[in-house]
Amino acid sequence: MTVALVATLTACASRPGASTTATPTAEPTTTASASPSPSATPSPEATDEVQPEPVATSSGPASVTIVNYGADGRNISASGLVSGPIEEGGVCTLTATSATGAILTGSIDAVATPAAVNCGIIDIAAPAGEWKLVLEYRSARTSAASEPVTVSQP
Repeated sequence: MTVALVATLTACASRPGASTTATPTAEPTTTASASPSPSATPSPEATDEVQPEPVATSSGPASVTIVNYGADGRNISASGLVSGPIEEGGVCTLTATSATGAILTGSIDAVATPAAVNCGIIDIAAPAGEWKLVLEYRSARTSAASEPVTVSQP
């Protein structure tokens, strides 16, 4: 039996030309081998399973990470994850600030999962130029913002 690892990203979608900062997680897949194995019964120590890392508890301060961001000539966009307290009912807001001080915003409802809170893709129509993006998460009990990233709108 051969074990192959497949990398997947949890949470956010990406777009062509978008930048990513997420770390992929490994999921096991198995493929049958054409040659028979030398032993009919595997030893108790042998395993084909990859054990998942423990999931962080939902306590402590929240942290927002922009996972994907980019610009396509019409829109600037970003998506991200919120780690820390996991709760329903939050809102994710993307704020874009231009070099001239113009401010654009877009918001979506956050989606809680067992591991994190997801901020899906937020698109904002924006003219050409350099834009500083900050993703913020707010709920009844939590407020946090990402570090800024810069995107160039063609």
